[in-house]
Amino acid sequence: MQKATPTAASPETRLIPLNKLRFDERNARSASDDPARVQADAELVASIRSHGLLENLVVAPRTKTLFGVAAGARRLRALNALAAEKHIPKNHPVPCLVVEPDAAAESSLAENVVRISMHPADQVVAFSRLAREGATTEQIAARFGVAERTVQKRVRLGGLPDEIIDAYREGRINADTAEAFAVTADAEFVRNIFKGLADSGQLYGHAVRQAIGSRRTRSDAPIALYVGLDAYRAAGGHTEDPLFEDDYVSILDPDLMEELALQKLNAEAAKYAEDWKWTAAQTEFTWLDQQNHLIADVDTRAEFTDEETAALTEAEERIEQAHARLDTFDSDLDAAGRQAQWDIVTREQARYAEIERARADRDAYSGTARGHAGVVVALDRDGGLDIHRGLIRAEDAPAYRAARAGERTGDGNGADGTTAMPDSPDAPHVPDDAPPAKRNGGWTDALRNDLRVMRTAAVRRVLARSPAVATDLVGFVLARVVGFGRPYTGYEHPVLAVRKDYQGVYASDAMKSSEPMKHLDPVPAVDLGWLAEPDAALAFRAYRALPDEDRASVLAHAVATLTVPHLCDDRDVSAAHEEAVRDLDIDFPAELAAIGAMPFDADLVWSRMSKALILGAAGDTLGDDWTGRHNGLKKTDLVTATAAAFRPDPARDAETDAAAARWLPPGFAPEPVADPDASKPVAASEATPPATESEAPEPTGGDGESVADASDADDPAAVQNRAEQPVEDAAADDDATESDGAGNGATEPAGDDGDLPAFLNS
Repeated sequence: MQKATPTAASPETRLIPLNKLRFDERNARSASDDPARVQADAELVASIRSHGLLENLVVAPRTKTLFGVAAGARRLRALNALAAEKHIPKNHPVPCLVVEPDAAAESSLAENVVRISMHPADQVVAFSRLAREGATTEQIAARFGVAERTVQKRVRLGGLPDEIIDAYREGRINADTAEAFAVTADAEFVRNIFKGLADSGQLYGHAVRQAIGSRRTRSDAPIALYVGLDAYRAAGGHTEDPLFEDDYVSILDPDLMEELALQKLNAEAAKYAEDWKWTAAQTEFTWLDQQNHLIADVDTRAEFTDEETAALTEAEERIEQAHARLDTFDSDLDAAGRQAQWDIVTREQARYAEIERARADRDAYSGTARGHAGVVVALDRDGGLDIHRGLIRAEDAPAYRAARAGERTGDGNGADGTTAMPDSPDAPHVPDDAPPAKRNGGWTDALRNDLRVMRTAAVRRVLARSPAVATDLVGFVLARVVGFGRPYTGYEHPVLAVRKDYQGVYASDAMKSSEPMKHLDPVPAVDLGWLAEPDAALAFRAYRALPDEDRASVLAHAVATLTVPHLCDDRDVSAAHEEAVRDLDIDFPAELAAIGAMPFDADLVWSRMSKALILGAAGDTLGDDWTGRHNGLKKTDLVTATAAAFRPDPARDAETDAAAARWLPPGFAPEPVADPDASKPVAASEATPPATESEAPEPTGGDGESVADASDADDPAAVQNRAEQPVEDAAADDDATESDGAGNGATEPAGDDGDLPAFLNS
């Protein structure tokens, strides 16, 4: 009987020598030089070396002795590689499934199409199981032909909590998110992160890294850069390799790292102890920390030496050259080259900062400043020293201001003309770790935020009625920004916010619903329909068509609305802003009363003050007799009595009643300038070359009235002519009734500056 010929439907399996197998062009899987494919082939070689061939090759006869491999080309390449290594002989028997040549292409396609790859989650779990069963990283790497770091990553991924592995397997998170969770082996830690992000719908890689990073100290954090990993490890500190991030390690003992940093920082702070009232060391000194301090005046700012100037120039040039190489689109720098350039930038920036610190150490402060102020030594973002000199704590600020005022007048603040020091035996001691309310003299940040809203509402109301001051303010700000080629004068605290959402208006819930808050953004009582025009050209045309007075009002209200909220004693208050407030000569009690802020509300103000502050305000205003009678009251009763006492009361003497009606918390009235003449605008004749005789201004009378006007004061015709001239104070009259945003007018005190700016007179 004739033997049946094997077909695709009835194949046979036989052992065929390796040297009789050839690659077949009908194989559906083509070769590739892709790095991932090359790595996968290397892993297959290692697997066959360790475990043998686990799956047959599919072949078809070419000749009587040679066979083409229709399915299994990667396995054939791996076997040939092992033969080349002499791990197996060239004629090593290979199990093959033999099919007819006509069915070879179909068999190859079927094997590759119907194959289901093992899910990566199952792969990493299997690697993790091998590690738990005792296989070392080196052994696993050798058996599967992968790098040891790859084994570590897969084992770390496989060790993730079950709920994270299940989410990966089910497609609820991707590989990047799984790797983000695997930067730490702390299963409980990442489980809590996973739960929190899952509840908020933020299971993606960036959110995971951010959540873990905010709870872990990295080796590239300023504190770690300052201490150094070697010193940290020498002190017994432990680190963890995140495996999936190559540029840092995790610090597992953050308390130890902070202790080591503070030891070094305290040693630096001790260098300033003899020259200043106090010193402190902190790992971080933020902008908010600075707000709790006044900054002492520098009497003489030191200049850079010639050597320092040369070094700074050199550092700047090197930084510029490095940035130029990094920013070039056709740069031939590889990753190592780019890192080298960044290292230059970092090194030269640190050098620059060190030179600046050396210069600042030579700044000359008066004995008054050093007797009231201190120094904080902290870290900058690059792990270098960030030294803040001349910081005056809130409890020392009044004594410092008084002492400086005494220095300016030459009288001192003592009977003998000497400068008083803040160490009065009667002054309460405020410890360094006191809460913010103590450091701010008892005024809490939350209450000061609400007082800031009240003051700003009053300032904006008056500025909105003063187009000339508003024009000067916006012109000044724009000119300082543009500079017109003048040297940079240094950082200035902002006067105006470019956008309203940049203003930083913070208020309590009670303040948000109060009357003063409704007046925070004044609205001009003019036609604003042009604002709704979507075509900007048409809107601008309509705006230009407004009367001069209306355009002046719009400008003044816009500038007023963009002023940055401040109390006059804020650390970051703009000197230009306060100069404008002084120029406006604001009657704060009247303005605050107009917006419903005064008399001050018991719940909004008085109840949020300490008992000592309440009694201090009452004693200064109502007298010691009143405080003596009410000193023993409970806080709630004292608040009620004080709120009532600061309301108008015709029954008491007029002087006390007026004082109560005009009492203000600190921070409202701008501080007076030392030289009143210094705040006066420079006259045009003083700022420009003297005029020729033909250009000389018309003589004026003693009160500023022109001599020509004064001479015809009794001339009926002249008086009539002046009476018929247009009244240019219409803006002030129109703006005296200001919209509250809902179309309701509110009567305001008259503005002091209703004249139009010259450039608006068209």
